[in-house]
This record gives sequence, C-alpha cells and structure tokens, in this order.
Amino acid sequence: MHLVNTSHTVAVAGTRFGTTSDTAVCSPIQTRNTPLRSAGFTLIELMITVCIIGVLSAIAVPAYQLTVRNSHRLDARSAILDFAMRQEKFYSIYNFYTSDATALGYATAFPVRVSSSGSASFYNLSVVASVPPATPTYTVTAAPTGGQTSDLDCYNYRMTQSGAKSNSSASNTVLATSGCW
Repeated sequence: MHLVNTSHTVAVAGTRFGTTSDTAVCSPIQTRNTPLRSAGFTLIELMITVCIIGVLSAIAVPAYQLTVRNSHRLDARSAILDFAMRQEKFYSIYNFYTSDATALGYATAFPVRVSSSGSASFYNLSVVASVPPATPTYTVTAAPTGGQTSDLDCYNYRMTQSGAKSNSSASNTVLATSGCW
C-alpha cells in the first residue's frame, strides 16, 4: 500500500470506501502553505473590546453617579418642604415656631435623619427657631452626610419661614449655583 498526495489531500491506493475507483479521498491535511486558524479571539480583538468597555464605563459611571446624587438632593428638598408644612401647622396652633422635633411629630430630636428611598440617610435636618416673644422665624437646614458630602454644587439646603431658599457650602458660604432648588 502506498500514499498518493494530490492537491493537498491524502489518498490511500488500493482501498475502497464505497467507491469503484482504486483511490479513495480522505480529509484534507495541513501543509506548509495553508495557515492554521484556531478557534477563539486574538489578542488585538480582546484589547479592542477592553478599550470599548473602558470608554463606555468612563461615560456611564459619572452619569450614573450624577443621577444618584440628584435623587438624594430631591430627598433633602422633600424633607425641608415637609418640615415647613409641620412648622406652619404648629404655628397655626401655638402662634410661634419650635425647634423641638418631637413637637413637630418627628421620632427623634434634631438633627433628624432624612430617609432616602432606600434605608440609607444622606442628609440630616436641623432647625434654628426664634424664641418667643421675638418675631417668629426659623431656618431649616439639610446638611449632607456620608457620600453626599462630595456634592459641592448644592451642599447644604436651607429654607426660612418666608420661603426663601438657598444653598451653602460646608463653611456656610452661600453658593451662587442655580438649579439646586
């Protein structure tokens, strides 16, 4: 028996594989002229994929963090408006504002933790109220805690009894940013 090599195939002479010819054709074999292609990804393909994921992450992560920060800001604003409603109800009954959180229906004394959509708290609510017989006034402040302290654009939220709203920095300097309220 001898092997015959014709056009990159190997055939065995004198054997029959269901044919009437003397030569049966077997499967192709690898020669020096045809490159070997293995299944899988090349290093270049993997590096391009990693770069694309990196670019998308560089865009998506800051956008997500801004959305989360804005939702926490909304919690602070809602808590201040709820506080103002409680103060006005108290004022309509007693004719002065109070700095007693339990008198306003809160479970604890000031500073009151502002509950977020989840279980975490990102702001604390505090108040400064005038004592009778002075003119009735109050200023409520929602101060950031935890990860929200990195929000330098709208750090502290403040509102007075007249409805004047402002934001201040950590050092209580009034911020000139718009869009916080």
